[in-house]
Amino acid sequence: MQKKQGFDVYFLFIGLMMAIAASLQIYAGSEVGRECDDKLARAPTNAGITLLCSFIANGFWVYAKRNNMTMLARGSILVWTILVVVGTAAAGAALGQEELFGDVGCQVEVSETLHYASIILLVLSISLPHARQKRHAGVVYLTTVTDAADDAPEQSAPVMGTQQPLQFL
Repeated sequence: MQKKQGFDVYFLFIGLMMAIAASLQIYAGSEVGRECDDKLARAPTNAGITLLCSFIANGFWVYAKRNNMTMLARGSILVWTILVVVGTAAAGAALGQEELFGDVGCQVEVSETLHYASIILLVLSISLPHARQKRHAGVVYLTTVTDAADDAPEQSAPVMGTQQPLQFL
């Protein structure tokens, strides 16, 4: 049970990073929208909204995985990926346009640091779950290759193992 709790805390931390990144983008969008032209608020606002909506798709994915609903799992992970990619691109666009605020006479308290922090949190929250190796107890067969051309490779008796190669969706 302890390992499952550690696993849940890990993904809680990942979700928290994504939520903070989305919140920073929504904050930036509201500040820019209040002080400048509404068109300038679109990128950070879109980033925040799509990242928040990705939590819904992720929830459907978790539900589908727990209930062995393969098609729902595939569809929801596709929607999650689209939302996160769009949100990350919009966060990058918000950073890029922030440098141009002075040229259009927009004086906003939002700094580049906020955008960089948001993007770093996004990168970490997207990549860290994929760096964690899945461990499944299962049967492992060890194969020994011999130097002699006429000898066939020897296969050992089944061994219970806990390490598997990294598996992607």
